[in-house]
Amino acid sequence: MIYTFFIYEKDSGLMLYNINFQYINSEKVALFSSFFGAINAFISQLMLRGAKNLKNIQLGDYIVIISSILKLNVDLVIIADSTDEEIITRLLPKFKEVILAHGDLFLNNKGDLNTFKVLDEPISEIITARKKKSVNGQVKEGKENFLTAIYSKTDQKTEEDFHYTHEKLLLLLDYNKTNNLIKKISIGKRIIELSEKLNDEAIKIEFQDKVKELESNLENSKIKLRYYLEETKKAIHEVKNSLVNRPLKEGNFRDAYMNLYSFSSKLKKITDSEKHEKYKQLATHLIEKENLSETEFAKIIDTILNLSENIEDYFK
Repeated sequence: MIYTFFIYEKDSGLMLYNINFQYINSEKVALFSSFFGAINAFISQLMLRGAKNLKNIQLGDYIVIISSILKLNVDLVIIADSTDEEIITRLLPKFKEVILAHGDLFLNNKGDLNTFKVLDEPISEIITARKKKSVNGQVKEGKENFLTAIYSKTDQKTEEDFHYTHEKLLLLLDYNKTNNLIKKISIGKRIIELSEKLNDEAIKIEFQDKVKELESNLENSKIKLRYYLEETKKAIHEVKNSLVNRPLKEGNFRDAYMNLYSFSSKLKKITDSEKHEKYKQLATHLIEKENLSETEFAKIIDTILNLSENIEDYFK
């Protein structure tokens, strides 16, 4: 059985249309749609990486089917019994035919969502025709209303699971977006916590392995950061000693520049902080010193030599 049918604007994630085949109030539909907006964003990212257009998501006894109509820049989201997946996949071309026949509504949308209600009748007819062809000749009985079950006031566990799943999908999206090691580790740990609450053993194990690998990479990065910093200061001291009483600007700080620049580049990959730009700029001053006075250049050298040796300070 199909429980509900959504249409989202692809770029904005705005829900343009929904029709439900069991009663649920508009307030709950709005909140529920944000959940599928998160799913939609997650699936869209998979598509960008070359996945197939259609993605099905299993939620217990239910299936979420997402499909795009690129010509109209919209995504369809259908929630149904998982046993009906094959049937709904066959119905998708009919749904798309109806939507494309009303393409002007989407292409000339001025924000009035009521105009999309014209889709109610043709979409309902497709569903009704399918029901008439079922073996029993009627809608399956005995299953609790899917949307109502998610928001049931008497079933706190179900409602909590819904919100945990929503949060997890948003975190999965953030995890895939960032290259920041520290942020990835933090997000990964929260995904593990949510997976435990949801009894999702597969995702829990997957992210335990990922977090372990990320933490190992982070420790290796810290070792490299410490090395680059030590080598920078060492190189500066060697140049200063070689100059004796000559001005600092006459020294060749190329080795110090290379190590400090590497320090900045490595720091950029670990954290989203803009601090790495500061060290990149300091490194640049070591070789582009023509426009600096001797006093200004001496201050830059002192700043570098006084950089904290505690690597954790650079992540704050």
